[in-house]
Amino acid sequence: MSIVFTEPGKRLEMDIIGYEFPDAGGDEEGFDPNWLLFRFAYTVNESTGLTGLTGREGGQTEVYEDASMLTWELKALYGNITELLDGKRAALKTDFMEPYLSIEIEEDAGLYPARIRFVYDTEKEWKELSVCGKMTRQELEGMTDELEKMYERFPQRG
Repeated sequence: MSIVFTEPGKRLEMDIIGYEFPDAGGDEEGFDPNWLLFRFAYTVNESTGLTGLTGREGGQTEVYEDASMLTWELKALYGNITELLDGKRAALKTDFMEPYLSIEIEEDAGLYPARIRFVYDTEKEWKELSVCGKMTRQELEGMTDELEKMYERFPQRG
């Protein structure tokens, strides 16, 4: 199960690999047992000359893992995209507790321009990558299907 964002020469694949704290008991606010650990795979096409996560050129996939979202934020993302598809909202911009991941999608004449942004830590500094592209309705519906499956697999605990 994964969600893929693309633009010419770039691809970002996002998967949930588990709960960050799989054995966590319920804390007072329910945060620890509900952090989701994501795997981000960022690929840059060799012909673009762009660099990937570690700054190496072309044709490589770099992988980074981070707890970027809580279970209830995943469920809200699914609901917000469903509302966008149903015409109940014109756009969405995520507001996750951890600011390292953001997703923006809007409706524009039957297409859905989208931008995913991910900030990550290297040994020396913080870096940011983003992928911008247009999705069809069918692609966005496929994304909501994947989000629903992810939430079914990793529901809110505690």
